[in-house]
Formats: sequence, C-alpha cells, structure tokens
Amino acid sequence: MTLLSTTEVPANDLRRKRRKIYALVFILFVSAAVISLSIFWHFKRQSPEYSLARLVKAANGNDEQLFDQLVDLEAVTADFLPQLSSAARELYGRGYDSKILSEAEMLVSTLTPLIADRIRPIVRRQIAEQTRPLEGVPLPIMVIAAQEYLEIEKSGDSATVRINNAPDSMILMQRRGNNWVITGYKNKTLAREIARQLGEEAMRISDSGRANNADGRAVKSILEKLEPMLR
Repeated sequence: MTLLSTTEVPANDLRRKRRKIYALVFILFVSAAVISLSIFWHFKRQSPEYSLARLVKAANGNDEQLFDQLVDLEAVTADFLPQLSSAARELYGRGYDSKILSEAEMLVSTLTPLIADRIRPIVRRQIAEQTRPLEGVPLPIMVIAAQEYLEIEKSGDSATVRINNAPDSMILMQRRGNNWVITGYKNKTLAREIARQLGEEAMRISDSGRANNADGRAVKSILEKLEPMLR
C-alpha cells in the first residue's frame, strides 16, 4: 500500500479549491449576465422600439388584434385627415380662385367620414410595405437593431419615428403606462395624391357649373378614383 506524501495532499486540496473558486466565479458571471440581460430586456419592452417591432409583425402578419392594441385609430385618423386640407392648400392655394379651393375643402369635409373608415387599412398597408425587408427578422433582433433602420426622437412621453427608406412618412407615438402606442401617421405623398384627386374633382364640378351639387355622384366618383389608395 502506497501512502501519499505530505506535500501531495496539500497540492490536491489546492487544486480542488481552485476548481471550486473557478466554478463559483463562472456561476456568478453567468448569473450577472442573465440578470443584466433581463434588466436590459425589461426596459426595452417599455421602449418605442419594442412597440414598433410588434407593429411590424402585426402589419406583415395580418394580426388584427395586436394591430388594434398598438394603434389608436381615432387619434391616427384625427391626425391624418387635416393633412388632406393642408395638401389641398399647397396644391391649389396658388393659381386658383378661392371658389375652387373652398370646393376642394368642401369635398374633404364631405368625404372625411368615408375616408376615416379606411384609415386603418391605409396605415397597416403603408407600414407593411415600408418595413417589408424586416418581415423575417426575429423580434429581439429587430428591437436591438432598431437604430439601423429607424430614426427615433423621444421627448418625455412622446416620440417621433422616421423609417429610413420612407422619408415622406412619420409615425407619432405616445407612452401609455408601460407601452407605446401609435397616435399619428403623416405621409405627404399619400396626402398630396388624395388632395390632388379632390382638387381635380372640385375643378370638374366648378367647370360644369354644379358647385352646389358636390355630393352624390361626385362623392361616388372621387371614391372610385381613390379606392386603389384607400383599400
């Protein structure tokens, strides 16, 4: 029977102690990393980026319920419709008499309830089209890498968002509790196109001497022209 020397026993004990220390350090390191990641993700879940990433998924995946949770349609509609009047003034405010402009504005007010019903698919379709390249990106990566494809400016409980490949569009957001909700959608190109159609219809009505009959057939005609944009 071979006995260990007195120098071998402390050496073995030292190696065991080192292994325990290394294991403890590793466990502490992993625990700290997990805790840090959990805290980081907790705050990210309360950021505009997280709500926008979910909105992209909802718009591209036709998730109606999630989309309605993330978009305040009443606020978005109230924000978008005045853009039509503004665009009409820009297009027809110069070079046309006040009669034409007032008729264009009258058509805007006449069509407002009908267009308002279509704001939801407009916003969803626009967001889906503008974020199509992100459709297959996992949500966590989309949130973390948001600055690569979005320009987000926060001010207190408000935020404005621009998509890099859509310079004419801007999304307005508000913090509500721990979440961010879409409360506005600005799109100059879309507003100008709708306003252009309204203005052309107003001029047609004026030229035909039917300025007081800008309802019925006129409304039906303009809606038919706008249908490709509003569906």
